Parts: sequence; structure tokens; C-alpha cells
Amino acid sequence: MFNHMVWDKITISCDGWTNRNGHPQMNMLHISRHGELAHRHVDGSNETKSAVWIAEHIIQDIEERGPPNVLQFVADNASANILAGKLVRERYPHIIFGGCVAHGLDLLMEDIGKLPWVKEVVNDCRLAQRLSRPGVLGVVGMPRYTEEPPQVDGTQIQHHHTVFLR
Repeated sequence: MFNHMVWDKITISCDGWTNRNGHPQMNMLHISRHGELAHRHVDGSNETKSAVWIAEHIIQDIEERGPPNVLQFVADNASANILAGKLVRERYPHIIFGGCVAHGLDLLMEDIGKLPWVKEVVNDCRLAQRLSRPGVLGVVGMPRYTEEPPQVDGTQIQHHHTVFLR
């Protein structure tokens, strides 16, 4: 099923992380127009996570698929990955390195969340969520301000605001 005919024109994606023991780990994914394949996991317990280490594993995957079959590789924008991209491109100039769009968007959203007016809206929403929980002013204080105490299930109110905050 996963032959070289199917896996032409692929993107290699690597996602690095550190385990609980502080050892580098990396997942190698191969993506083509036919689907995605979690190709392998690299345990770097005895290694230092460096640009050279990352580049060696990317090059190994490029060689397995055949350099003409690889169009690009994608990783997050960590400095080691950017340098690994340069090392890979020295050997394979036709292969493009691209930063991960999801990581870039995550950083963008974090920056937007720091804007004063956005921070104020988010804080107001969090306050509304806290006040709508059972036993807080949103439910307990309601009978004082209405003629008929409402038949409200606090979990419904909480769910409504929780969905709003997602």
C-alpha cells in the first residue's frame, strides 16, 4: 500500500519534543496527496537535540523516499530546525523548508491576546462564566431581583458560557 509510486511528491514533517526525562524525541510524518503516514519515532535519549541531529534524521527520510520524491519538509520555527533546514538545503537544493503554519498562527493568537482591548473582552467573558456557576451571584442572587425565582439549572448556564469561551 505504501509503495514509492504512491509516495511521490511528499512533504516530510518533523515534530520535536522533550519527554519527562528531558530527552529529545521526534516524530517523522510523510504527507502526500494520497494521505499521511506516521513514518517513525526517533528516540534521542542519548543525543543532544541539535540542528545536525535533526538534519541527519530528515536526510535519512529523504534517502528512504528518494530525493526526487521529496518536495519539502516542515517543522516549527525553533532555531535548531531553521539551521537544520539550511543543512538539508545545502545537500538537496530542490527541497524547500517551511515553518509550521499552525505554530505561527498559535504565536499570532498569543500576541493578539496581549492587546489591551482583547484582554479586556476575554476577562469579561471569564467573569461572566464564573458568575454563572451554581452558588455564585448569577444563580443565587437572581431571586432577589426577580418576582418569580427562575427555574434555572446552573449547569446549563455554565455550559452556555463555556461554549462561548471556546
